[in-house]
Formats: sequence, structure tokens, C-alpha cells
Amino acid sequence: MESFVPYFSTGGTYEDKECVKYLASKFVDIQGNIIPFFQKYPLQGDKLSNFYKFCRVAELIDKKAHLTPEGIEEIMKIQNTVK
Repeated sequence: MESFVPYFSTGGTYEDKECVKYLASKFVDIQGNIIPFFQKYPLQGDKLSNFYKFCRVAELIDKKAHLTPEGIEEIMKIQNTVK
């Protein structure tokens, strides 16, 4: 996880109980670096389903839909879907 920071040139790592987590919060970096990486090198299993939801939410954020009540509702629907 710690190698993600220099690879993506963004984000940071922190320890949470028994694991190390990577956190990137700049949307431009998530959209420009992280999403394309995982589109090229897909995750497997349940993580792939979560990634697809993440991408759908990122598209809504890119379109500024998260700033409207309807957009928030759509994001919540995505979050609550099983797959």
C-alpha cells in the first residue's frame, strides 16, 4: 500500500487496527490516476462490484450531480445496491 503514494503521486497511507490503508481524496487524482489504473488492471471478486459503483458515483460527481438532492438520492441508490 505504501508504494501507491509515489506510484500515483497522490494520497497517503495510515494504519487502521491490523492493516494499512491507502487514502486519496483529491477528485482530480482519483479520476485521472486511480480509476484508469483499476480499469486497466481490474480488481477481482466483490471488490470489482464495489469499484463499478465507485466509478458510477465518480461520474455523477464529475457532472456535479452530487450538488443536487436528486444526485444525492442517486448516489444513495448506488450505495445501497447489492451489485
